[in-house]
Amino acid sequence: MKTKSFLMAAFASFAMVFTFSCSLDDNDDGGSVSSASSSSSAGVVNPVSSSSSAGVVDPVSSSSSAGVVDPVSSSSEAEVVEPVSSSSEAGVIDPVSSSSEEDDGTYKTATIGTQVWMAKNLNIDVSGSACYDNNPANCAKHGRLYDWEAAMKACPDDWHLPSYSDINALIKELGNIETAAAKLKAQTGWNDSVAGTDNYGFSAFPSGIGYNGMFGFANERTSWWTSYEFESMAGHFGIENDYEPLVWTSNYKEAMFSVRCLKN
Repeated sequence: MKTKSFLMAAFASFAMVFTFSCSLDDNDDGGSVSSASSSSSAGVVNPVSSSSSAGVVDPVSSSSSAGVVDPVSSSSEAEVVEPVSSSSEAGVIDPVSSSSEEDDGTYKTATIGTQVWMAKNLNIDVSGSACYDNNPANCAKHGRLYDWEAAMKACPDDWHLPSYSDINALIKELGNIETAAAKLKAQTGWNDSVAGTDNYGFSAFPSGIGYNGMFGFANERTSWWTSYEFESMAGHFGIENDYEPLVWTSNYKEAMFSVRCLKN
């Protein structure tokens, strides 16, 4: 299938990034990050930094050979799926999880420690966003997908895209990166062996991702953008089928991921 081959080629192109360096001033704590690299022989950027006992990680620094699979940074054909992964002929993602915003501007929330998160994916239409498979029904069920530039301006007043330090604080509150995903994961809607406990009502569903007009991994993966950036890439965190740790990694800003805004 031409579409699948093109999708595989586009996703596999991300695996060309073997080593890169960055320098970022973190506005929240004044810190900086530098000299990011990966030791993975597959050439996949590895987000895990396992030297911290607190479970706080750097999404672009790793010494682990095991690695974390990036939803769109893999050279493995096994990681690429058909652009539409759906039980509906119309390409609608299951299960139903309404994420349309309230008319009065209020949002259902999930409180995790001192952080107040939106309890569903953002569904505000801005330039640079799209519904999965360009099907409006998917926006109604799982919110919109955004490129990074769109994600940076999509959160409404009094909310913001989470920062580097926000995600590390979230991971620390959840225990560590190995146990965090299950606590954010909805108890239904995932066709895998890693059960979600949804301890805080964050209710993460596998809403899929997009790139360059293509879509994939519906009902298998979900990723959310952060404000953390370095050159042409930006940080995102997410959850994958049959993979227990929280994914905390990076990708090109043109990729399209979901958005969960954090209360100011």
